[in-house]
Amino acid sequence: MNPALAHRPAEPDLEADAELEQLVTAEAARLGVPGAAVGVLAGGRAFACSVGVTDVDHPRPVSADTHFLIGSTTKTMTATAVMSLVQEGLLSLDDCVIDHLPELRLQDTAAAEQVTVGQLLDHTAGWRGDFDVSTGWGDDAVGRSVTEVLPAMRQLFAPGSMASYNNLSFIIAGHLLERLTGETYAAVLQQRVLDPLGMTDTFLFPWEVATRSMAAGHVVQNGVATPAYTWPISRGMGPAGGAISTVRDQLRYAQFHIGGGAALSDDVRMLMQQPRIALPSTLSGIGISWLLKDRNGVRMATHGGNCSNLFVSGFALATDENFAVTVLANSSGGGALSSSVTEWAVQHYLGKSPLTGEPPLPLTPELSAQYVGHYDAGQWDLVVTAHDGKLFVQMQLTDVDPDTPEEILAAFRSPPAEYVMIGPDVIAPAGNPTQSSGDFVRDPDGTVRWLRSGLRLARRP
Repeated sequence: MNPALAHRPAEPDLEADAELEQLVTAEAARLGVPGAAVGVLAGGRAFACSVGVTDVDHPRPVSADTHFLIGSTTKTMTATAVMSLVQEGLLSLDDCVIDHLPELRLQDTAAAEQVTVGQLLDHTAGWRGDFDVSTGWGDDAVGRSVTEVLPAMRQLFAPGSMASYNNLSFIIAGHLLERLTGETYAAVLQQRVLDPLGMTDTFLFPWEVATRSMAAGHVVQNGVATPAYTWPISRGMGPAGGAISTVRDQLRYAQFHIGGGAALSDDVRMLMQQPRIALPSTLSGIGISWLLKDRNGVRMATHGGNCSNLFVSGFALATDENFAVTVLANSSGGGALSSSVTEWAVQHYLGKSPLTGEPPLPLTPELSAQYVGHYDAGQWDLVVTAHDGKLFVQMQLTDVDPDTPEEILAAFRSPPAEYVMIGPDVIAPAGNPTQSSGDFVRDPDGTVRWLRSGLRLARRP
């Protein structure tokens, strides 16, 4: 990679760990990550390291103060702000959304009358959740997303009956904050989350970081990283994934959700980490915005982010262990980097044994025939094929704005990936069979109808 990756010592208020730096440097190089910042809270201490550069064409070293788009970790901040209204009695998770937003319009009128605030925050609202929102940069951008984009979204299932990751639900939650406070989403987040937690280096607008150290997103093809000079998220998407932050601020945020602070009472903060939904794969369940995982007895609340495969981050905390990991990266390799660093940190700092998995289940011709096909996820199809007893899944973009920059399209091009069966209808990457990544969902008559991948339900016609 050009320039070569190099690690830097931690800042004075953060401790260095030579083994952590060695791991992150090696993994970033292996995964094609030009630059990354990593932080760990463990045993009452904060460790950090930074590797690589902000931009391979205009290289500046990454530090704990380098800004990255953090993507969907923003959802947990939106939910934290919503829960502050719940705490004040201004809102209930059981409230019907339409009682606060009478302008709410859905293709399914029954769903519009039924969907609750809690269902917005636990991904059970039921409509298609992914869409390229472009409603300008004015103060009305979030509200316009609700009135202009949402009515065109197909209802996939009745609210509360299934779970499927939903960006648009959190945009509605952001607009609820606006309606109930009379402020813009950005102002509400500032007043109810960022200021109380001392997150002085977290922002929502590109112009706020224009003169700061800001990483550029990169497309990596054939091992070569190319910077993509584009801002891959709009203001209207802000409540779902628009925050810009540093690893130092992300550690402050993690410390609040582990140990408490000014934004929420301990009871309400911990309520967010309790399961509302159980899942058969990838996660153990979903809380109030938090994606929950049980790693052999280590209970974790997680939520990474992905901005067009240009900025990919990870965020995980284990409140019972006083432990957290945050990883910010400027290429698609950030997802695998986060998984690798988090697993290493659980072993290194918490003394846990490595994960072990059972041998994969055989993929019989009868079973593969039930899975093979196209699954419609809205903006993309998941194409499932089988060859020689092996299962493959490939994502193909289908519903894309014609003005989408080529560098973003290139970031999503990938060959079919091999998966193995690790449980009934549950799949995992062939290269990492200890970590389930999706599951096939059957209709009551036993027919495979859905593939849940990346927590999103894709339907087979």
